Amino acid sequence: MNNNSITYTGGQVKGDIYGGRVLDEKTKGDQLTGNVLNIGESKAKPLANTLSAKNLYNFETINFFLPSSVKNGFVALKLTDTGATDLKQTTVNAYLENAKGLTADSKIHLIQTAGSVTVPKNNGAKQNNVKVSIAGLINVLGKVQLTDTKTLSLVFSGDKDTGSTGGSTGGSTGGSTGGSTGGSTGGSTGGSTGGSTGGSTGGSTGGSTGGSTGGSTGGSTGGDTGGSTGGSTGGSTGGSTGGSTGGSTGGSTGGSTGGSTGGSTGGSTGGSTGGSTGG
Repeated sequence: MNNNSITYTGGQVKGDIYGGRVLDEKTKGDQLTGNVLNIGESKAKPLANTLSAKNLYNFETINFFLPSSVKNGFVALKLTDTGATDLKQTTVNAYLENAKGLTADSKIHLIQTAGSVTVPKNNGAKQNNVKVSIAGLINVLGKVQLTDTKTLSLVFSGDKDTGSTGGSTGGSTGGSTGGSTGGSTGGSTGGSTGGSTGGSTGGSTGGSTGGSTGGSTGGSTGGDTGGSTGGSTGGSTGGSTGGSTGGSTGGSTGGSTGGSTGGSTGGSTGGSTGGSTGG
């Protein structure tokens, strides 16, 4: 007797629940294949409270539809029989979505018995219909696992979530490094630019000022010295030697202005004096 489906949604069963049963020992046959027990109606209509029965027999599949309000330590099905519950040929599936308040240590007890329970056919396998978020974990998995000789549970595991810590650390480090680098680069650039600008401006200003001052001073000094020297030398030499020599010497020593003035003055004075003295 097989391919039977039983859905258990509420109340208590004081006796045993069978997937298939043949009382006549001579015609037993297959009493397991295709027999399904649903604890809760569906994902849309999950189990609301703990159910109870004496024991379970001859189910190939048992589905547990759990409510999103489920908490750590919740018991879905409690069995009162002190004998053994044999699940060696049974696949146990759990359905759970959007549960809140669960942790990595949480255990949802699918079957808890006063006797003992054997490991199911898919003990420890990933439950593809368990989709929950647990603080501190990513890639969360649900597994049906025998947690002790009396209890078959849904347990959770996952990878440690280091994303928030890494983001905070990376942001802090990046900001610090960026600020330091930016300050260094800005200082270097500013110094280089300032030095270049200052040098250019200073050179230009200094050159202009120096040239103007030097030219003015040099011109004034040269003019004064040349005129004075040329006049004095031209006059003296011209008086002694004659207008020709005084003009030539005064022009050479005093420069163009001093030479011209000295030569003219020396020539005139020397010529007049020399002519009067010679006559």
